[in-house]
Amino acid sequence: MSGILDKSGAEAGLPTKTLADGTVSKVTLVPFYDRTGLIYETLGTLYEAINQQILITILVIIVMVYNLRASLLISALLPMAVLMCFIFMKQFGVDANIVALSGIAIAIGTMVDLGIILNENVLRHLEIAPKGPTKLKTVYLASAEVSGAILTAVSTTIISFLPVFTLQAAEGKLFGPLAYTKTFALISAIKLKSVKAYSLLPFLGFCGLAAHRTMDAIGRIGFVKIYPRILNWCLAHKALFSLFPLFIILLGISVWLGFGRVFGVVPKALDVVGVNIRSTGFWSGLTHTFPGLGKEFMPSLNEGSFLLMPTTMPHSGIQENKEILQKLDMLVTAIPEVDMIVGKAGRAETAIDPAPISMFENTINYKSEYATDINGNRLRFKVSEGKYELKDSTFYDPSTMTPNQIKVSDLIEDEDGEYFRQWRDHIRTPDDIWNEIVSVINLPGVTSSPKLHPSKPGS
Repeated sequence: MSGILDKSGAEAGLPTKTLADGTVSKVTLVPFYDRTGLIYETLGTLYEAINQQILITILVIIVMVYNLRASLLISALLPMAVLMCFIFMKQFGVDANIVALSGIAIAIGTMVDLGIILNENVLRHLEIAPKGPTKLKTVYLASAEVSGAILTAVSTTIISFLPVFTLQAAEGKLFGPLAYTKTFALISAIKLKSVKAYSLLPFLGFCGLAAHRTMDAIGRIGFVKIYPRILNWCLAHKALFSLFPLFIILLGISVWLGFGRVFGVVPKALDVVGVNIRSTGFWSGLTHTFPGLGKEFMPSLNEGSFLLMPTTMPHSGIQENKEILQKLDMLVTAIPEVDMIVGKAGRAETAIDPAPISMFENTINYKSEYATDINGNRLRFKVSEGKYELKDSTFYDPSTMTPNQIKVSDLIEDEDGEYFRQWRDHIRTPDDIWNEIVSVINLPGVTSSPKLHPSKPGS
């Protein structure tokens, strides 16, 4: 959005006028519905998710393979394959959007399988092979033994995505990048697997890749010692042990359906004897923690904005609606967490908008909980004795002042500083901001509004 505005201003020029006192007055474009920040934040979240997925996968490999050298070989396949996938995306002109990056995340499991199968087969052959100068041949035979199966498995996955490449129109634009990136990732993994099989594995085989599995031996000894004790205790306390799987089952059902729905019979039964547990902190806390999984295909995002759509009386005139709209904007703007509000009364200049003049659409942009950069990463600012230092050498004291009394641009960025919270203490979630909005728009003759988002006005 900002790039388009800059370009339009540079090419077309915006009207300017020099006043009598020499002041230059110029028309300024102020975007009020800019999704650039949301897009960057979503991409940043996905990048972070991919990084965490790779790190967790590497940790699982190190623990389960029980061989440090082999684990490093398998783990090295992941970042190298992802980097090679980005090279393919650059060459084929595939944008790094949300769906495209999701394809890489989906392919990580398959890429790991390639390295595990190859390394485990090489380790097994090196363990059973006779000692001597035959390690190079052993590694080669072990790699060749599973190469055909690995190639067939990956080819099957790639071929299964061929119908996705034939999609057209909106479907092709939505799912095409995912098919491309997953295919690129798998092809990259195959290429790296071939390089590893015929270059790195023979070298590491001579360096003692499978000379002994110290971690494996230690793990087996520890498991053999502790397992009989665990088994004997479980057999001696069958009823007590059965509570553990029962707890896991109930926890899973509560996460799925919601705590209040699963155990709703409990408060109803206690109501009979005059006991109300719904208002207790224990019950309300569990109900809030486990509300149940959503059922929408496209869940709502934290867009950083609300869509307020109240209505007035049908017989109200244009002038009265204009005054009410201005009052709504002023009341909502007075909330410290609100950054900007732009209201519209009636229909837009389009034939598909049937809204009457008594219907308002107020786009409300609220501040993020903490000051962030364009990618949604929290910024740290210089702090001295619990107070934020400002550029004019003054200080902001969070204990006695409110966040709306200063601008974020007045703070001094410091990597060793603290995050700056832009919400008041009692505001914990965006729902709290919405409740503040609903409480201040209580005007005579104006209806309330459900909680809506600009991207999903009908939700």
